[in-house]
Amino acid sequence: MTIKSAAGFSAIHHQEKAVHRLTGWLQGGNLPHALLFTGIDGIGKKKTALTFAGALNCRMAADRRTAVNSRIVPCGECRPCRKIEAGQHPDVIVITPEKSRIKILTIRNLGHTLAVKPYEASQRVVVIDQAQTMNPEAGNSLLKLLEEPPENTVLILIADNKHNLLPTIVSRCQQVAFKPIPGHAIAEYLEKQGVRGDKAAILAKLANGSYGKADSLVDAGWVGRREWIIQLVDPHDGGGDRSVQIRSFLAFSELMSLNREAIPDALEILISWFRDLAVVKAGSNRVANTDLMEKIARAARHYETASLLADIDLLEAAKKNIQANVNTRLTLDVMMMNLSPIRSAVR
Repeated sequence: MTIKSAAGFSAIHHQEKAVHRLTGWLQGGNLPHALLFTGIDGIGKKKTALTFAGALNCRMAADRRTAVNSRIVPCGECRPCRKIEAGQHPDVIVITPEKSRIKILTIRNLGHTLAVKPYEASQRVVVIDQAQTMNPEAGNSLLKLLEEPPENTVLILIADNKHNLLPTIVSRCQQVAFKPIPGHAIAEYLEKQGVRGDKAAILAKLANGSYGKADSLVDAGWVGRREWIIQLVDPHDGGGDRSVQIRSFLAFSELMSLNREAIPDALEILISWFRDLAVVKAGSNRVANTDLMEKIARAARHYETASLLADIDLLEAAKKNIQANVNTRLTLDVMMMNLSPIRSAVR
């Protein structure tokens, strides 16, 4: 479900510092030629970039100082605003990865486009989403654009972390940091979409500060998937033939390798499970899966804390390897075979 938001910067929630910095540049008129938005996925970076593009071209911005102060820019109603919102403005260019990469040809084509004047905008804006996926050649090509920035053009790079970009690129951008969304705000967001209170609270914890992550958990039928995955890795849940369970582990990695989009959620479910077991072992009840407290307490008795921490490290390493495009099937097989439940089954 989509909730219609207010126009302008008032639609950007829980990012007060970022918005204050951006509106300061709008009011002062001394725009940087390149910006770098950093922060986890799903917290409004791209939405803010397009709002900023709208503010630069909105017809209400004739008296920009007054308009920005009242947060009505972009208005969302004038022709430039409508075209930007619809993704149809010729001078607001959004670049996204193709097959998880931004390649040099894309950046070269961008350079050809920027070599000519904007079609109709007073200020052209280029948004490079997931800029950390640029391969080295693409990064070096972009660096040339940043060294000789085109007139009347603002480039906005969006990345999870500045450390995943070339330092020379980072040094040529004004950095704007975005923070994770508070858990209570995500829970309220989910409740407005019809997710009941207890489920919304659990999903809000597991979303780790990301609206986008919360949406993906809901869309993926996360609760049902969580039940299946936890049952798979909990050898003390009903017993059963351990050789069959080992085959199930490997079948799980095969299934995930064929459905890459499901891998991040599956790994987060596993991480949250083992983390909850470690939390209970430490004598705390501050678990993420609050509705499974009895199950967690029962399972935790069968583990050593060191083993659980090793499992979490293993899962985090697998997540990083998959993000780095290491062989997915091999990564998942190694991960599953080294998790403590299956190690105990092999003995």
